[in-house]
Amino acid sequence: MDSFQAQSIRDLAEPSRLAEAARGRRHRRVPMRLPMKFKLPDGKARQGVLANLSVSGAGVIARPGALNGDKVELVVPDLGRFTGTVVRLNPRGFGVELSGTRADRIARADALQIFLNRPSENSRAVRYPLAEEAVLETVTGQVAHCLILDVSETGASVATALYPRIGETVMIGRKRGIVARHHEEGLGITFMLPMGAR
Repeated sequence: MDSFQAQSIRDLAEPSRLAEAARGRRHRRVPMRLPMKFKLPDGKARQGVLANLSVSGAGVIARPGALNGDKVELVVPDLGRFTGTVVRLNPRGFGVELSGTRADRIARADALQIFLNRPSENSRAVRYPLAEEAVLETVTGQVAHCLILDVSETGASVATALYPRIGETVMIGRKRGIVARHHEEGLGITFMLPMGAR
């Protein structure tokens, strides 16, 4: 684990000992209001809102329907896809304990770090439409052709069938970046160095 990943885990796993411990939570929740979809054991896609997220859990605002112990899949456009178990019900929705390996938890911490540090709409770098083919390669050696949809000084959006985890380092052409989000056509990638930097 590199120092950035370790710091991400420490920053996001630091408990607020009173409020969070009182709820039985081990990691600090990051409040948010992101539209999302989720699937319960019947496989039907439902609409909801992600109310908060931590390395190990999530809060969902949704109509009643989930039961304690249900396996659930969460699909959040700006953050990715998560699986877990419903462990709490409340009048507005339910709480989920997220499953996965240590690597999955590190990836969630990195995704949250990227989400929290992303620039506001007014300060984001200008993106230029593009339709250029490239090669996408992951640190695990997976390689796929992709289409660069748009590019800016700080990142790119690509259409691809390969979906590395959010927070994973990738190469697109000769440019190194981090997977910042998943979208319907592929990935949003944040460059480690701005365009033109060596």
